[in-house]
Amino acid sequence: TLSRAQQAQLSNTAILNPNTVNEVRFNYTRFAFLKNKPVGGLGKIEDFGYIRGDSANPLGVIPTNSAYEGVAPISFGQMGANFGLPDGTTGQYNNTFQVIDNFSKVVGKHTLKFGGDIRYIQVNERNTYTSNGWFEFDGGETGNDFADYLLGAPDLFNQTSPQLLDSRTKYYGLYGQDTYRVTSDLTVNYGLRCEVSQPFYDTKDRIQTFVPGVQSKIYPDSPTGFVFPGDPGVPRTLAPTQYNRFAPRVGIAYSPGATDGWAAKLFGGPGKTSITAGGGIYYTAIEDLTLFNEVGDAPFGLFWVSPSPVYLEQPYKRRVGQADPVGNRFP
Repeated sequence: TLSRAQQAQLSNTAILNPNTVNEVRFNYTRFAFLKNKPVGGLGKIEDFGYIRGDSANPLGVIPTNSAYEGVAPISFGQMGANFGLPDGTTGQYNNTFQVIDNFSKVVGKHTLKFGGDIRYIQVNERNTYTSNGWFEFDGGETGNDFADYLLGAPDLFNQTSPQLLDSRTKYYGLYGQDTYRVTSDLTVNYGLRCEVSQPFYDTKDRIQTFVPGVQSKIYPDSPTGFVFPGDPGVPRTLAPTQYNRFAPRVGIAYSPGATDGWAAKLFGGPGKTSITAGGGIYYTAIEDLTLFNEVGDAPFGLFWVSPSPVYLEQPYKRRVGQADPVGNRFP
């Protein structure tokens, strides 16, 4: 899997006075990878014996991504073997923009710190899956999968449209904390953070969720229960953004041997022992995996599985069963 990560950061630390410092950072991170890019098996499909779909041959195959045109994936159920192009080639291109500010001030025994963190995250998915179709041979015609292959009689065929997604999210974090040096050997740290992690949405709203018994108004012909951004009660992010995520935390550091006295004698001398304890509530950011699982769903894409056995060289022509469809499913 070829991948590349790039990062650029601009920061400025300003000493406002001997007790006050402000730090601001601007960060850009890009991560891109292309998984399962084929290194062979490419070429015009008719060079490999397939019939290209067009007005003269409406039941032939039309590759849904010309960049990966070639030998369709072919698998043998009995032998457990396969050859051809990868069934899927996934490209993912992520951009993260981040602004952070931290303000610190020392006031007597207190070190006060306040800050914020803002992020804008892009996850752009370009997925090619079974662009030339996918054939499986299980021996349904002759009882032998390889013999069926020589006859061009697959048991299963599917083809898929390009799967595209442009996910976006925003994250906001604000915090305030105080480090209080109670005595020379006891320090207490306490603070509060507020975090808002927006669920991912797609720039073209190519996602959906399920609400039993509700008919979509955005796509009225969709199955009952499938609803989309813009339907009543369905936000663009599908799930609501939660604004009540408060995260308190506290920590204590005690060094009983910090001064020369009975504690130092008890614990083995100055500075040889420290006792720390801490706890807090923490939240993690929402990940994009849920939208990744929805990519290419109807009506934004088509995952076509032939309900009847077809011909290898002309996969929209049925060998048995139902009548041929009217034209190619991917014109």
